[in-house]
Amino acid sequence: MGPSPRSRRWLPWTFGCVLCAFLACFSGRVSAQALNASEHELKAAFLYNFAKFVEWPADAAETAGLPLVLGIFDPSPFGPVLATIGGKTAQGRGIVVKACSKPADATACHIVFLNVSDEAQIRETLALVRETSVLTVGEADQFTVWGGIVRFYAVGKRLRFEINVAAAELAGLRISSKLLKLAKIFRRGTETGPGFKAKSD
Repeated sequence: MGPSPRSRRWLPWTFGCVLCAFLACFSGRVSAQALNASEHELKAAFLYNFAKFVEWPADAAETAGLPLVLGIFDPSPFGPVLATIGGKTAQGRGIVVKACSKPADATACHIVFLNVSDEAQIRETLALVRETSVLTVGEADQFTVWGGIVRFYAVGKRLRFEINVAAAELAGLRISSKLLKLAKIFRRGTETGPGFKAKSD
């Protein structure tokens, strides 16, 4: 069986176009490439941009030259997209993509995408990295309720994301105000207290 129409649509330059579409959202524009990209192409573009618009504390990397590690629990749906991310840089640092097979693997990452449906695995991973400088990203309905930082969700055919600012603060992460403007902000009680500071742009 040959590749599906969706997979055939993937070309090396498409990723750059999707990134441009993401950045264009800052000024309210939506490009045709963003509308035509597959769900996983868009998620890959978001993950890459999270690396660009989130600031880790100095002790999260002992030397400035260390790469940013992006861990993904189920890399299979992404196909060649992940190899493209691995060749990119963010904030002057290279990006390394690794597969995570168990919760403990997340502790060695800067960003971890928990694209799995096993609630126990998700919650165990979140508990392990709580109060560490790991940007947790997921798509389970209760992900931010469980303490995750970023949750993907769909509105019709459009991909959106929610940010738990209290969890980001707990992790010592500073999120760009540009990214926060695009996000739905998760709030529960006083979790978004006055200590949270957006990264100044």
